[in-house]
Amino acid sequence: MIEWSIRSLFNPVITRLLVYGVNSIDIEYVISKVESMDHRTSRSMEHAWVALWEEKAGYYRTLAENASMRGKRESAEELYTRSTHCLHAVFMVNTACLKDKCEHYMKYARAYAKAAEFRRTVIKRIDVPIGGDASLVGYLHLPAAGTEAKKICAVILAGLGSCKEEMHSLVEPLLERGVSAFVPDMPGNGESLFTRKIGCSIASVEASFGAIVDTLLEEPLLDGYRFGTYGLCMGGGYAFRAASIDTRYAFCVTLFPLLITKVLPDATPQWMKKAEWALFQRNNVPEENFVEQMRRLEKGAINCPFFIVHSRHDNWMPFDRSLEFCHRAHGLSEQLLIEIEPVLFNGESITHAMPVGEQLHWVRHIAADWIADMAN
Repeated sequence: MIEWSIRSLFNPVITRLLVYGVNSIDIEYVISKVESMDHRTSRSMEHAWVALWEEKAGYYRTLAENASMRGKRESAEELYTRSTHCLHAVFMVNTACLKDKCEHYMKYARAYAKAAEFRRTVIKRIDVPIGGDASLVGYLHLPAAGTEAKKICAVILAGLGSCKEEMHSLVEPLLERGVSAFVPDMPGNGESLFTRKIGCSIASVEASFGAIVDTLLEEPLLDGYRFGTYGLCMGGGYAFRAASIDTRYAFCVTLFPLLITKVLPDATPQWMKKAEWALFQRNNVPEENFVEQMRRLEKGAINCPFFIVHSRHDNWMPFDRSLEFCHRAHGLSEQLLIEIEPVLFNGESITHAMPVGEQLHWVRHIAADWIADMAN
């Protein structure tokens, strides 16, 4: 018999928070507080989680403001970033209330933008027109002054449920190696969804691939640069498809790639299929219809250098299915297979988030090395 606890219910969230920089002691503090309360409903746990993390965010923000007033920019940057991490934990809650989800994201996005004012690297906000009046929102990241810059830029693509702010964990190792990065909020994500009302569809996703390169080629800060795709989870599927459609992408990296059409039918929870938040992301298209239209992501092959990282213990995208990417990569192809079993699971609840979250802290550096080598 499986014994479910509050901690085990949060395990997929915990792994994701750890890899995106949330302090482990802060996580333990919040989890312990939530466990100590008397919860009769999941909504009660959600409210406690949100309130505790917002309290933490406010504490770090106050410290950051004090540091800024004293001219201590390094401390201000670190403390504003800590506040951002706490609001990321709030955003991670898959609340049933769409209004709450929007508010959680906007608080997170504003905190990230504030922290960016104190960073020593260049972060430039860029719009990407994708047809008609629609445009995506993205951040261009350039290495800090004094870093030997390489003339390549990785286009980091995230899947549904993520956002450009969350991908900062992948950006940092690239900047350390002199590699620039562009991170858009893809259709169905972040500001592109919440403020521009661009939901996820195969048409909007595929239109984004070429539009991103078109936009970056006009960017003065990237004059003479080469571009490649770099995707995580569902974004890994995007990265491969983008490189197959647009040969201006000179390399392709996929970390724990996920194709929604390849996910085992009973692997994902119902809230990911039928909840208001899930429907909003995909323009209220029923799950079955959405999956069918996304089958186009399975098509195509690439001839550019390709690097894939995947896990033996992923019950959303089984190893043999992720291996199909390698069969469709006809250029230089390398793979890193993670054999390590997930730690944070209770015997039945291994999900895609766990093998990804538990290993990404080191995998992202291997991927950054590989991308940096593309400049040679």
